[in-house]
Amino acid sequence: MTQVSAAQLTPPAVLTDTVVVTGLADQPAVVQAALYGPFPSRAAITCDVVPIWTGTIAAGADGT
Repeated sequence: MTQVSAAQLTPPAVLTDTVVVTGLADQPAVVQAALYGPFPSRAAITCDVVPIWTGTIAAGADGT
């Protein structure tokens, strides 16, 4: 799950997205993340396009 800092913004405002990891039972994991957009409207949002960023985040246990 993620927690986005704003539903909408106007450049040059900064958007952040915090990854929340639960259910690991103190086992490490690697989160694979992809960022899509920008999109002109909420109706245009899709994950069927090439992401503008991909990466991994190491999670040592449940947390943010």
